[in-house]
Amino acid sequence: MKIAFRADAGVEQGSGHVVRTLTLAREFQQSGHDVKVLGAIRGTPWLTELIDSSGVNWQDTDANNLNLKDLLKQNFDLLVVDSYEIPTELINSTAQKIETLAIVDHQNRGISAQYLLDQNLGARKFLTDARTRQLIGPQFALVRKEIRDLRRTSSSRLSKTEKPNILVMFGGTDPRNLSLIVSETIKSVDTDFEIQFVAPQANINSIRSNLPANRANIHELTPKIEVLLSKADVVFSAAGTSVLDISCIGIPSIYMSIAENQNPVIGAIDYLGLGLTVKSETNSRKFKDEILEFIYACAFDRHLREDLFTNSQELVDGLGARRVVELVEFKS
Repeated sequence: MKIAFRADAGVEQGSGHVVRTLTLAREFQQSGHDVKVLGAIRGTPWLTELIDSSGVNWQDTDANNLNLKDLLKQNFDLLVVDSYEIPTELINSTAQKIETLAIVDHQNRGISAQYLLDQNLGARKFLTDARTRQLIGPQFALVRKEIRDLRRTSSSRLSKTEKPNILVMFGGTDPRNLSLIVSETIKSVDTDFEIQFVAPQANINSIRSNLPANRANIHELTPKIEVLLSKADVVFSAAGTSVLDISCIGIPSIYMSIAENQNPVIGAIDYLGLGLTVKSETNSRKFKDEILEFIYACAFDRHLREDLFTNSQELVDGLGARRVVELVEFKS
């Protein structure tokens, strides 16, 4: 099949749409299909590097739009679209001409397509056309091979010394500057942790002033996040698509919501026992207390680490993209 993938990325909309689109595109490409990703990238240079290294054909296009005429001209058999901003009516009208798989997050926005894919924790089937094939839940999580290859066999800390490695990351853009806020809290940690921060360039100097070089290593947003994940004993992360990656690996983690669509994920993390969740307001004393308590627990409580490890790995096996490809191929 000849398949078009459509997704955009930017500081406000984040990078997750493009990252998971690339993951699925690579899986289709490895199965022998002809794939092309069409998108607009703004303000996320690290993502351009990831695209260049993916081996997938990329075509720049206008943001938040679908050009049906161009899609028909290129004779695509399938369109995969992952966007909150492309109007529903554009997606629906395109789906009448080209078989379409829409990737959504908890809400389908009235999209009427041949396939709906919602990989999220707590996802449920939508009330939609009975002919629509719905791929629902983390069994269809679009986890990159580089992440899947890090899957662990034990909940034990990697670092055998008394210096657990703590990785702090809040998505590919960190729009709420949470990395900076959390650094102000972690500077009061007494235990000698090895702390890794992934943050936008604009925050790095401020984080360094909170955490001198002997307390933390600070990294710009990077397409090679798997290198840092491979060394992490604990992760403090946003509750976006990274939850599925971290769960697949099996790293005991702390999560917080940075966007409204992540609130259901926080509820599912609590219910399924996948991690500890921070719900306090960032300017409250409780926020600081929760962060410090949770970091110590994830680092040193062996029973908690084992529970989080087991629950996470049982839920996300990293084979979701392969399942999507097989289901589409079977129906075709």
